Amino acid sequence: MSTGRSIGILTILNLAGAVLAVVNSVIIAWFFGTSRALEVFFAASTLELLISGLTQSGQLAEILVPIYHQVRFRHGLEKAQAVFAMVVNWTMFLVAAMSAALWFLAPLMVWMLVPGFSPADRALGTSMFRWLIPLLGAQVLFALFRRLGFAERQFGAPEATGVAGRLAVLGGTIALAPWLGIWALVVALWAGQIVQLGGCLWVLRRMDYRHHFILRDSTLRMRDLWKQLSYSFVYVGTTQVYAYVLNAAVSLLPQGTYAAFKYVQQLYSKTGNILLSPISVVYFTHASQAAAEGASSARALARTALARGLGISALAVAAISLTAHPLLAGLWGANRFGGEHLYFAATLLVVSFALLPADSLGLIARKTAMSLGLVKHQYLAAALVQLVCALGAWQLIALWDRAGLMAVVALNSVGLATASMAVLWIWRRELAVFFPLDTLWRWGLSALCGLALAAGLRLVLGAWFPLHGRLLQLAWAALLGGASLAGCLLAAWSLRVPDVQEAQRRLFVKLGVGQGRKVKREESVL
Repeated sequence: MSTGRSIGILTILNLAGAVLAVVNSVIIAWFFGTSRALEVFFAASTLELLISGLTQSGQLAEILVPIYHQVRFRHGLEKAQAVFAMVVNWTMFLVAAMSAALWFLAPLMVWMLVPGFSPADRALGTSMFRWLIPLLGAQVLFALFRRLGFAERQFGAPEATGVAGRLAVLGGTIALAPWLGIWALVVALWAGQIVQLGGCLWVLRRMDYRHHFILRDSTLRMRDLWKQLSYSFVYVGTTQVYAYVLNAAVSLLPQGTYAAFKYVQQLYSKTGNILLSPISVVYFTHASQAAAEGASSARALARTALARGLGISALAVAAISLTAHPLLAGLWGANRFGGEHLYFAATLLVVSFALLPADSLGLIARKTAMSLGLVKHQYLAAALVQLVCALGAWQLIALWDRAGLMAVVALNSVGLATASMAVLWIWRRELAVFFPLDTLWRWGLSALCGLALAAGLRLVLGAWFPLHGRLLQLAWAALLGGASLAGCLLAAWSLRVPDVQEAQRRLFVKLGVGQGRKVKREESVL
């Protein structure tokens, strides 16, 4: 399957997942608003996610995929699957031991995460967290098997199971919230995880995967893998420190701020990051295979991935910058949030999307370093950034309140991107690729054109467009966002951005019109 087609499939599935995530946030806001009970659930689920990060399933997959490709290339599929199964078995033993310890440490960990909550709220958070602990094993299995699917270029099926899981979470929330209250969110997470894991096992069966219940293999010594993971543990540990400090600092702000922050954080993770995920996943798979086979195309692959990431970032920034406030007012309801919390959430969302170019650059640089085996250097550099951000979070939020929170978010995004680029620049300078400058200025100017068109439309129509009611707020956001996207794409086409021209050519080929007919005839002759 071609790179463009793979990215297209992943983008469609991720967009579907993002839509479900947005709808889920609307449902949660409808039932719970910014209540303290919801903030307690957010704290419990955040703690579970932080602990899930300590399992290093994501970092383990990043290290394991290049090894898997090397073993598959040299020894065949069966041996590669055996190595993968051995790593899964060891990981699940460790997760089981960790889960048992977490049950007893839950009260202390909740107190450390949200010291600004009352004892009763922390007790409720502890109960919720204990019910979420068993999900750790399922999450780790899903993360590892999902990466195995990507390694075999099965990009669509694993993501489809993720979409099905989000649909189960949405259905569970709607069905159970009137009867179970805030506990419906816990039950819904269980339902979603069961669906995800079941779908993933079905995908593995289609791939003819055969699990091996082994703990040793001559091809890979677990000691070598743990040695590489020891560096990632430094990064993961510092990341958890940063997240703990950030959440603790925000929990000390006025009631409702923590809920608004978590709403935006989850919304961005399900939309902004998902927009870049297809590019990074496909790029990492191809770059890892190229490195295993000794190919020299890594630089060209990186430049292509960066150009596409820049295009997605420009379109997203153009679409969200002027629409964030009416969009969130329409989705969540201004009466349930209050003007102050809504304004803060909209501003934080715009800041998060404005950092997409830095996130894109950091993702590609990180994946490049990992595919080249620069594991130690990448993780130690990122760990240093996380420690600096943890210190900055405690100081800046205390000094500048919500503005300090936004500054910390920006510092973290730019810092991680800079660290990954520095690693490549020092150890593999020939692969330290930045955004193509000709593409950078074209997309930058295109985004400005789209924003100018939307701003002009708001100036002309804003005085008389009725904004009473959530549907009208959503309609206004759709009008502004659509105008901004249209202006951005039109400007990009006028400036001859390669990806936009290629998309136009393929569309014409599909429709059989204009130059598409000519291309089709040439292809038929060939």
